[in-house]
Order: sequence, then C-alpha cells, then structure tokens
Amino acid sequence: MNDTPPQHPIDVSEDAGVRYLHFGSEWIQGAMRIRRPWALELAYTREMLAGLLLHEAPWPRKVLLIGLGAGSLTKFLWRNFPQAQLTVVEINPRMPLAARQFFKLPEEDERLQIHIDDGARFVMHDRQRYDLILVDGFDHYARAGVLDSEA
Repeated sequence: MNDTPPQHPIDVSEDAGVRYLHFGSEWIQGAMRIRRPWALELAYTREMLAGLLLHEAPWPRKVLLIGLGAGSLTKFLWRNFPQAQLTVVEINPRMPLAARQFFKLPEEDERLQIHIDDGARFVMHDRQRYDLILVDGFDHYARAGVLDSEA
C-alpha cells in the first residue's frame, strides 16, 4: 500500500480520432474515441465488462472500480446502468481532474463517488458489499503492484 501519490506525469496524446492516456511512458493507460466518448475503445475494457451479459437489470446496483484512469469503465457504467451506484478508488489525486478535462468523465453526483486512496487499503477497510468489483489499477510501468497479489 502506498501513502505517497504517484509522481509520474499524466500525458494525453491523440491519433486518428482517438485520445490516449499515458503515465509518462508509451504504455496506453486509457483511450477514448473522440466522436464516441461513452463507448469502450480498448478491447480489455469490453472484456472486463463481459460479465454484464450474464445478468439482467437492475444488476448491478453497487459497483466498485479500483483505478480511474481515463474513466472508460466508469463512464460506460454511469451512462448505461442508471440504477448503479458507482464507487471509484483512485490513488492519484490529479487523475479525476484530468479524466474530466480530457476524457469527459462526469462530475460526481448521487450515483458517482470518487475516493482518493490506495485501492488495496480501501478494500481492506471498506465494509460495503458490491455486486461488481472491477480492478484496473496500473502504474506507469503497467504493473498492478499489490492489487495483483494474493493479499
């Protein structure tokens, strides 16, 4: 668990109508097609939500997302699942502003709350129950750290 916010840069690039998020490296940390900001541009984000096909509304009602990044998963769920309460945990306090400015992340409201915290610490102390938990927390080297450990 980390008490120090990440110091890496938050970089944004664009190519062929797609805006990309980078954390000071060439690794793509998120993407948004500018003409379709609510769609899931990267294949891995579509794959992460494949479980939604196995349930019918009103599921999920409570969702925990570890890692905000460009906000693709958050935006998709916020727009397409109006019954869902979304809790996002992001370690980098600069990321929500960047996601709003460059990737059309909606403002926090009664359905969307963003906590600035270490995702592993949050999970250990949070007593809420969630229908769906999505872990998408990576550093600028594309490593998940303790989020990828058994603990």
